[in-house]
Amino acid sequence: MNPKYLEAIETASTILAEAILNDMEEALSYGAGLDRTVQHLSNAIGQDTLTLFYASISSHLTQQRQQEGWQIEHHPTVIFKTLFGPVTVESPYLQKPGEAGGVRPMRQIMGVEGNRYSEAVERALVDFGSEKSFERAAHQFREHYGWDVERGTVLRRTESVALLSQGYVQERLLINTSSSERAASAVNTVFVVELDGCDIRTGVFMSAAEAGFTERAPDALVRPIQWQEVRTGLVRPLDENTKRYVCLKGSYPQVCDQLDALATGQGVTPDTLVLSPGDGGIGRQEELARHFTHFQYILDLGHLKSHFYDTADKLGIEQKLQHRWVDGFIDQLWQNDVQGVLQRLQTLFEKTKHDRLRCLVNHLKRFAAAVDYGRFQENGWPIGSGEVESAHRYVPQERMKIPGAIWHPDTVNPMLALRVIRANDWWDDFWQWLHNERYQQMAA
Repeated sequence: MNPKYLEAIETASTILAEAILNDMEEALSYGAGLDRTVQHLSNAIGQDTLTLFYASISSHLTQQRQQEGWQIEHHPTVIFKTLFGPVTVESPYLQKPGEAGGVRPMRQIMGVEGNRYSEAVERALVDFGSEKSFERAAHQFREHYGWDVERGTVLRRTESVALLSQGYVQERLLINTSSSERAASAVNTVFVVELDGCDIRTGVFMSAAEAGFTERAPDALVRPIQWQEVRTGLVRPLDENTKRYVCLKGSYPQVCDQLDALATGQGVTPDTLVLSPGDGGIGRQEELARHFTHFQYILDLGHLKSHFYDTADKLGIEQKLQHRWVDGFIDQLWQNDVQGVLQRLQTLFEKTKHDRLRCLVNHLKRFAAAVDYGRFQENGWPIGSGEVESAHRYVPQERMKIPGAIWHPDTVNPMLALRVIRANDWWDDFWQWLHNERYQQMAA
């Protein structure tokens, strides 16, 4: 804190304490709730202080412009919404003879505009709106700051900032891939890179006729539900638990481009061994291998076991015997005898011609280099993809799959960008970036 404010704070605190203690019986009645009363009083002081501050700033900026030959054309007051509540601010509009247009210094210098919100309020709204439903976020704002905002206000501010957050994420990842300092100091160790997908419910309002809903009136407004896949990736050093995330509604190449940039920023080089546990989704192993040259895919053991159990069930093996049947194959894989497993399965297929066996054989052939579980465990490598499954719950789902949530397809990626910024602990840096961007625009 700036030392020059300390004396003023001490004086104001002394005056406030004396005012409260003037009636000792009332002060004692507050009990453990005294801090709430002080908070309400502090908020009132803050609101009054801002009113005085803006009045002085407005007068100062207006006088500066007048000294430059500008003349006051209009002298309106505006309501500007701050953390302490709405304050009334004088915001003169000035014109200069011979100049096209005019100036409004309070808006251009201080960002004060009628019925707008301060950056601190906007950040608070987006803090809550990026974590909870917009309705709950509005309630939480009122509980924290003591004045009301509408659900729609939280929605609009959160979605507006979310659109801007995509630019920040892109810029941050671009810096990762182009930084010569990062390349020079890259850490040549083992990294874990995981990627997986989940579905988010989306919908767009349209007429029943457009949606093909014959049971509704043609002009009735409906919102057909579509589930769209979003893909989450994470990067971390093998011997650390610090994770960084990407999340995007996009193709595997698009997501892997971001994941590659994120990994580069963490210290991954072409010589870095990258481990990637996964459930064997089509195209995932291949796309990751195109981005990371020193790459080891690891087929999630639990996922593979479920394939074996499903096959045993389809073959009609009694449930009490399924464990022994599955464990026999898995034990062979732990001994790195994948060819022996394939041979046994192929022999069984030749006898039964069961399609489920064919699928299992093809699946195991595709991931033959990814099931050496004994060696993986001996090296201390992960053999399950639980981390990225947890990342799904934490990054996209915790906010975007709350009960009743239906997202416009165009808002999915902006909201995911906000969630990534929070998950990666980039939140403070993002708001400073946003402030700088806006300041530069106002200065221009």
